[in-house]
Amino acid sequence: MRTSTDWALLTPAEAATLDAACFSAGWTREDYQELEENSHFRVWGVGLPGDHSWGFVAIMQLPPEIEILRLGVVPEYRRRGLGGRLLQLLRAYGQEEHCRTCWLEVHEANQDAQALYHRNNFVTVGRRKNYYRNPPGDALLLRWDWD
Repeated sequence: MRTSTDWALLTPAEAATLDAACFSAGWTREDYQELEENSHFRVWGVGLPGDHSWGFVAIMQLPPEIEILRLGVVPEYRRRGLGGRLLQLLRAYGQEEHCRTCWLEVHEANQDAQALYHRNNFVTVGRRKNYYRNPPGDALLLRWDWD
């Protein structure tokens, strides 16, 4: 059993299950298996006290940087602090690993995700035109720095 302060490395199957529950165009188990072969890739899940994982974050860590590849919370568990908790845990992990910068892209139309990231001190530093296909749109490039 996990508590709200714990996070656990996820298997490709666990990651793909959460991904499919969070996103309309989810990554597959095979996608996660392929990425798992890269020693810089990590994917963690976080849950509510005594519960299963309901949120996850997938990163690529190339010190001194971390890139968030995917961050999701199952829809019925959103607005319970899990996204913020994932970012807190990632910050602590990055600090231990002596990282300096965290990057991510977010769809320009995803206002909820943008609000989460801005509440957690990410700043918009760029735009990638026509980055997304489903649904079509630009990606906003966000950055957070460890001090």
